[in-house]
Order: sequence, then structure tokens, then C-alpha cells
Amino acid sequence: MAQKYFVPLTLTFAALFLSAGQVGAELYKWKDDKGKVHYTDQIGKVPLQFRKSSKMPGYYEKPASPAVGSRQKEAVSSSSPLCRITPGLQPKTNIDALVAKLESRYSIRVKYDNIPQFTWKLDYQTAGSADSQDLLFFLQLFCDEFSKYPPSFVRRTRLSEVVLVKNLSWQGSQRGAVPDFLKEILIMNFEGPSYKNDYLRHIVHHEYYHLIEQELNGDAYWKDPKWAAFNESSFKYGAGGRYARGSNMFAMTHPAKGFVNLYSASGLEEDKAEIFACLFMKKEYQLIQPWTRSDPILATKIRYMKNFMLGINSGVRQNFWR
Repeated sequence: MAQKYFVPLTLTFAALFLSAGQVGAELYKWKDDKGKVHYTDQIGKVPLQFRKSSKMPGYYEKPASPAVGSRQKEAVSSSSPLCRITPGLQPKTNIDALVAKLESRYSIRVKYDNIPQFTWKLDYQTAGSADSQDLLFFLQLFCDEFSKYPPSFVRRTRLSEVVLVKNLSWQGSQRGAVPDFLKEILIMNFEGPSYKNDYLRHIVHHEYYHLIEQELNGDAYWKDPKWAAFNESSFKYGAGGRYARGSNMFAMTHPAKGFVNLYSASGLEEDKAEIFACLFMKKEYQLIQPWTRSDPILATKIRYMKNFMLGINSGVRQNFWR
């Protein structure tokens, strides 16, 4: 009986904790001698014998603010020849070369100026001359992730445009990316908070999936009944991804059966997009695979998503699925 109610209790508490404005705080969980599970954000309330093992993983991820004018960047290692740049050239020259290669390979438009009008009311800034190095860094990272898709797969999803802007936000909330799925435009934030590279790579795939869902299933927020049936009968999704903000939501912690992180429990559409993204991130895929041995729900969701992608285009199968 206790196991039956563990999923919604854990996720509901975490959602309430975050909505109270405690993003970046630490969260503790322990089970007392009677088997009752307790949660608190104050270490002093945790009995001494449980303190060493009570801290929940993935909850404290807020990085120290970088120095003014600096960015916490790691070098981009391009596995695809498409994304390699020519050393010694001016950043603008390499940017234009990468844009041309992406547009030619995928039959899409890639813009960082002459920004089109979006369906949503977004706040952002366009790239200036001082942003060339940051823009090149992100464009190479984006190219490296996007080149995992065969051109025929992208054509099937009818993606029309990728737009790179900086300081992207929606309704006052900073965003790494926003999918304009009504116009088939993927809007990426090349400059903003000090996101880690792995997160930037992950959201390329996550946000692209929302466009795919809209195009192929007719609704980016489609409540897929087959997917919903995979979950335990007692589980209920949250209010949606727009209300589940905070870096701790995205940590791969396997918080409950069928879920790779807390964010995936915020909405069915986010659950599907998170599984999709994990399948294209080798490090994440290798992390979640062992979980499937004791989690048949997660194994079923992964199998479902793989079959969905292969149904779009069989060429999407890649080495990182091995």
C-alpha cells in the first residue's frame, strides 16, 4: 500500500516545495522506524541517525554566478564533420559557413538576424557584433546535436526554421529554447544564464520533440492515451512544464517508476519530450538504461518512443542506442 502512493506523494511535495519559491534549496527525505516517509527543507528537523543519507539527489544545482562579462563554457567537441569549423577564421565567417551547411543539409532556414514574427509574445535580443564568439560556440553545439537526425527525418517533421537569439524569456521566465510549433520554428537562446553544455544539448532535442508532436499527432499537448496507460493507476501528472521551473527539476534522478526526472512528471507532453531527448544524449541514455531493469514502465516508454521515431524514418537509429 505504501508503494502505491509513493509516486504522487513524492512528486506533489516537490512541486509544492518549488512553487513556494525555494528553487535552489536543499530537500531532505527519510523514513522513520514505523516506515513513514518524511520531507523537509531544514536539516535540523532530520533525526541525527538519518542525516547522512537523507539529502535527495539533484536538488541543489544552482551554480555560483559567473563573473560579469564571462560565460561558463566548455569546448565543443564536434563528432560530425558537418559541424567542424576552420581555425584562424573570423567567427562571423565560421558562423556563416555553419549556417550554410545546416540549411543545405536539412532544407531549413537558420537565422540570427532578420528575426521573423513568432506566434508567442517573447522577449529577446538579437545578436550584435560583440556576440560573434558566443553565437559561434552555440551554433556549433546546436549543429553537433542536430546532425544526429537524418535529413529525411527532419523533412518528415516539417521543421521550417531555427532562430538564434539571446536573453530569451517568456512571461518573465528565462528560457533556453521555445518551440513555435504553429509555425514550425525552433527558437534557441544562444546567450543567457550559465547553462551547462549538457543541458543546452538536451533542450535541442526536448523542444524539437514538441514540434514533432504537433506536426505528426496534431497537438503539441496531445494527451496520448497509450502513453498515459503506461503509468501506475494512482499517478497524476502536474499542471504542465510552464509551471515546473528550476534547474533541479531536470536532474536525472529517477524519482519514481517510469520517470527520468521530476520535470517529466509535470505533464504527459513533457514526459514524452524528456524520454525523446534522453535517447539522443549518449551520457543520459547510458544512465537511464540500467534503470529499466527494475522499472518496466520506463522500459516500455523507451521502447514506445524508439518505435515512434523509427516509424517516422528508419534512418534515425544511431550508435548511441546500443
